[in-house]
Order: sequence, then structure tokens, then C-alpha cells
Amino acid sequence: EVSFIDYVYIRKELEDGRDIIVYSNDLRLKAMDGILVELRQHEILDLRFPEGSQGTVIRQWIGVGGYYIPNDSMRDVLERFQNISE
Repeated sequence: EVSFIDYVYIRKELEDGRDIIVYSNDLRLKAMDGILVELRQHEILDLRFPEGSQGTVIRQWIGVGGYYIPNDSMRDVLERFQNISE
């Protein structure tokens, strides 16, 4: 499998009712802009997020955008590409 990650963020619900979004420190993952980080099966991406004192966090969610290609599909894509290139 190959994963292509476009953005990563943490959404925090604060005690005072505010919701804030905190993006990863990795510049490639700060926006839905088509700049993708490629990960192959079993690879790890270590993410860091800025810390701050926005308030007391009640709940938080992680958001990730991108797509992945399963192994069989990847073979099909490569075969098609090779056929076009010849």
C-alpha cells in the first residue's frame, strides 16, 4: 500500500465553548494544497504540533486528508503507466 497524506490537524473543543484547529509543524501537511507526503506500507510519520495555552481542552479529534492505493491497484497503475510509456 502507498498512502498520500495532504493535511493533518487536531481540532480541540475548549471548556469555554471555542473550537480551535492546530496544524502539524510539518509545512507539507498544513493545508489541502496537493503537496503530498508519501508513505509506503510500514513507514512511520512522526508528527509534531505546536503547543499553547488556549484553555482547557474537553475533547479533541485528529483530522487527516489524502488517499491510499492498495497493493493490487498500485500494480495495475504501474502496468498501465509502463504500457503508455512504451
